[in-house]
Amino acid sequence: MSSFFKGRTLTIATMHQKELVLAPILEKSLAVRCIVPSEMDTDQFGTFSGEIPRNKSIIDTARAKCDFAFSHFGCDLVVASEGTFGPHPAAPLASSDHEFLLLKDYTHGIEITGSTLSFNTNFHQKTLSNSDELLRFAATVGFPSHGVILRAPHDRSIICKGIRDEKVLLECFTQLMQSAESVSVETDMRANYNPTRLSVIAEAANELVKNAHSLCPSCQTPGFSVQASEAGLPCRRCAEPTRSPLKNIFECRQCAFRAEKLYPNEKEFEDPMYCDLCNP
Repeated sequence: MSSFFKGRTLTIATMHQKELVLAPILEKSLAVRCIVPSEMDTDQFGTFSGEIPRNKSIIDTARAKCDFAFSHFGCDLVVASEGTFGPHPAAPLASSDHEFLLLKDYTHGIEITGSTLSFNTNFHQKTLSNSDELLRFAATVGFPSHGVILRAPHDRSIICKGIRDEKVLLECFTQLMQSAESVSVETDMRANYNPTRLSVIAEAANELVKNAHSLCPSCQTPGFSVQASEAGLPCRRCAEPTRSPLKNIFECRQCAFRAEKLYPNEKEFEDPMYCDLCNP
């Protein structure tokens, strides 16, 4: 581990203050010194508010951020994060935050990942037509510690972002309502306007650190981590396979060594409530 990271400079590819949670975790756990380039523009790879579409997958977007830092600032050790928000796959009526981190070591040709899928998010959108509704929405999503965005429904390019002040919120709302019958309001999911999201990024950072400390049994390269899961954990009642994971598959990105771990959630049988036969 020490030969790879100890004493090196780690660039955090962000313009939205993700270093507030990333730097303390990574400096302590990897013995690196974190910096943030002052001219790092990550909005070019897509914005949550949609002015610039994100055309790549979550992992490819994080990789593009790392590559930009490497090519423009000469950084040989870079970490970048990307997040997506929407219905939780296990509970579609609930919102979720999927945070993904990528650490790229250009000197050794290594990529290490860390991710988490969390119910802990205030992600929300609504169309409303009066200020009382607006203030209730704001209170629900944690305003003013959490920012909100207002936009005209008929023209999404007319937008007020990063609002954290009630006076500004009401002024923007009044201005937008002069040319529309309603206004769209949504949470500002940029990390520097969303402390809840920052906490989930910290969870992903801890997963990244855990993977960075996991060495390949074959070549001793950091990042020996789960690359796939195989469903089929048997139901405790009927013994038929369920959708729950039976085993995790670990793989080294450097030498392609693979290993399997049975019962990744430390249980050999699944509760019948999660069985499609016992609980269709």
